[in-house]
Amino acid sequence: MEALENEVTAMNGLRYRILCCLGSALFAFLFLHASSARAQCTKDTDCKGLRICDTGTCVDPPQAPPQGWTAEPAPGPGAPVGSVAPANSAGPTLPAAPPIASNPPSYVWQPTATSSVPPAGSGLPGEGSAADSNPAGTHRHDGVSVGLSAGLGYWYTDFQHEPPPGSGATDASNFSGTALTLGAAMGGTVSRNFMLFGEILGTLLNGPSVKSPYGYMSTWDGIYGLVSVGPGASYYLDQVNLYTTGALTITRLFGKKTDGQFGYGANLGLGRAWWATTNWRTGIVGVLQFAIAEDEFRGITTSVVPSVRFTSTWN
Repeated sequence: MEALENEVTAMNGLRYRILCCLGSALFAFLFLHASSARAQCTKDTDCKGLRICDTGTCVDPPQAPPQGWTAEPAPGPGAPVGSVAPANSAGPTLPAAPPIASNPPSYVWQPTATSSVPPAGSGLPGEGSAADSNPAGTHRHDGVSVGLSAGLGYWYTDFQHEPPPGSGATDASNFSGTALTLGAAMGGTVSRNFMLFGEILGTLLNGPSVKSPYGYMSTWDGIYGLVSVGPGASYYLDQVNLYTTGALTITRLFGKKTDGQFGYGANLGLGRAWWATTNWRTGIVGVLQFAIAEDEFRGITTSVVPSVRFTSTWN
């Protein structure tokens, strides 16, 4: 009986040892399997798509820099920010350090420098800019200017009162008619497009129509004239070729049946000019000639002559 018990005890000890060995082997197998499971891959084909196996981990392959960019290795520790040399620098190019297997290489992309040509006419004023591209005196209103003009206008003169009895002057309240206008001016530029000048403007009328105080019409024979002389100013607008002009004048009315004295007046105008050559331009101008003067027999005379004249100017 005791022998049987000893045999059973020995069998149980053997079984225990066998179970311990099997348990240890199973534990080692599970440990190794878990360790291998933690690794995502053992070769590139274990990874999906274009990813590669790097020490058991699937990673994206290094990207090639896009066209027009230069790949340079990132600056090492201690290098100042922005110390990577541009792609087109003249300095020597250092070879890139080989990438470390565990960490993909880092790239710094720099745009390739391109030459920039400024558009024509750009730049600072006075250095070939479009605002000042024309040299002085070329299609610009500057320097000395001499001009002539001729055209037609409508002359109207009003008399303040009738001549006194016995003066021999013909009764008339006003006279009018189509007249010839002639002008000449000479001046110079004060600043660009602003000019000062002296002007003489004359209006001639042959055989004006006369209206008497009683309402009937008649005609005076002979030539009558209105002369205005004085200083003036003009301002030109280059972009639209327009200009304005004005002058303060001393005036004189003369003719066969008038006895005008020196008076005062003004000439105001708006014109447009076109360049015919580098220093010569032609144009057209509308002018209002105004004059007030004393007449020995008829009192104060007021004359107004709107006209349109063709101009020719050299400067």
